[in-house]
Amino acid sequence: MSDGRFVYRGRFGIIAAIRRALTPPPAPTEAQPHPADETVTTPEIVAEPVPQPGSVDQTRDLKGAYIAHVEMVKGIMSHEEAMQTAIGGGFDEIGRIETALLQTYGLEEDGYVIDVGCGSGRLAKPLSGYLKGTYLGIDLVPDLLEHARKITGRPDWRFEQIDHIGIPEADGRADMVVFF
Repeated sequence: MSDGRFVYRGRFGIIAAIRRALTPPPAPTEAQPHPADETVTTPEIVAEPVPQPGSVDQTRDLKGAYIAHVEMVKGIMSHEEAMQTAIGGGFDEIGRIETALLQTYGLEEDGYVIDVGCGSGRLAKPLSGYLKGTYLGIDLVPDLLEHARKITGRPDWRFEQIDHIGIPEADGRADMVVFF
């Protein structure tokens, strides 16, 4: 069981930090001109339209935007490629790294993992070969959840669509809650 530590993996979390650490710094560029040597122009200020009462601000419809993104990717790639690419790529490699991180931080074979934003199963797929315990994967996009359910081959695991900010589980049940 867990010692109470939480593992947080944001969209640009640990994996991005590893990539940044391994990327060499950019080559130096030519000296930039002094600002006093340049002509300065004032940009034109353009007012954005104010949303009318009852209208939907499309920039705030994150679920709709995410579903539209997945549909767009499915329209230009095979289903398998789309499911792996829609969540950011590096599907197999990053999934193995995430699984290793959970094991490093104490996830036991009989543990319980809640995977918030599980997507198409990047973590669930490699974890299915290790975790004999309970798994709950939650996401906004039904197609991604269905793919994750299919590739894990674990009928004992739960994959649930959510429409709210919240985890559909009682407090204190899971050993680890991850946001990779």
